[in-house]
Amino acid sequence: MRYTVKQEDKATIFVLNEPHLDGNISAELKAEFLIHCPDKGSFIVDLSGVKSCDPDGLSALLVAHRELESDGRNLKIAGASDAVMRIMRISQLHNRFEFFNSVKSANASAAPAKKKSSAPARKVAGKKAVKPSAKKHPVRRAKTAKKKKAK
Repeated sequence: MRYTVKQEDKATIFVLNEPHLDGNISAELKAEFLIHCPDKGSFIVDLSGVKSCDPDGLSALLVAHRELESDGRNLKIAGASDAVMRIMRISQLHNRFEFFNSVKSANASAAPAKKKSSAPARKVAGKKAVKPSAKKHPVRRAKTAKKKKAK
């Protein structure tokens, strides 16, 4: 697995230099996240080189998230591709992380977010900000509509 770790003033930046965040690297990535997860400051994972992700890759990100969450901090993800964002939404994990278009914007963001009771509106990759809880699951709506028609 290829990666680099940079230490800046207020953040540790983990740059994953792999095209696929999947089961082939997830076990090693989990261990590296635990080693490099800082005690203070932000932890930014740069996924700008990652083209695809699977559930094992998401599991690795969740390990780092849990480690930070115990201190009331969030994992910041920079440069996630559309494919990575799609699997985040499908698995309903897009509420757990802070997303940024670049490492620079993630590093410039305010102090790490504290745990909130409701999910904030997020603007991801230039798209309209939408509260995640306001979205309706299309499959549930379709099933409800079929039940009403059947009666």
